[in-house]
Amino acid sequence: VDISSNGSAGDFDVSKISKDLLPLAQAVTHGEASSFDAWYGHGNGAKLPNIGKLPTECSIKEIMQNESARIRATGGSAIGIYQFIPSTLAAICKVSKISTDEIFSPEIQNTLFRRGYLSTSGLRPSIGKYLQGDKNNQSNLSLAMQACAKEWASVEWSENCVGTGNIYAKYRSNNKLGTKASQVKDGLLAQWDFERQNK
Repeated sequence: VDISSNGSAGDFDVSKISKDLLPLAQAVTHGEASSFDAWYGHGNGAKLPNIGKLPTECSIKEIMQNESARIRATGGSAIGIYQFIPSTLAAICKVSKISTDEIFSPEIQNTLFRRGYLSTSGLRPSIGKYLQGDKNNQSNLSLAMQACAKEWASVEWSENCVGTGNIYAKYRSNNKLGTKASQVKDGLLAQWDFERQNK
């Protein structure tokens, strides 16, 4: 989802992103959002329609139930710094055993990101597989980069770890490139290092 016209993550305050997520989180959010209160069309955050609260003041359940109101308001439902869509939130909560009664706080968003994307049991296991494997395995790195492009619509699609100049084909009609493949590659390499340095 591209909401960079309303503020990109290039100038956001990273202080609330867990330090253990910073390398990859900064890369993938670069073209997505600039706030934990962001939602599609509101990159810097705004109160949600029909609820009148900021996303970080709502439970995950409220966020999911508010999907249709957000779509009516702006045409999209992605929300939070990592631009989760409700079906993704539900899936991560299920595999991670996180209650939907939890408040959609920065801490919970960070937990959802880690459990949903950095684990081999998450929604994009090829990212976790790369992070837990050989840093120099170009095949696994390529698959992890492609997984990022499939998950975040502003990320450049890559072939053999090289950007193609386009985003993933499924997203091209409604989105634009916001994060280069090289940024994601650097983020994955740095995340790999971080995982080893902080065990």
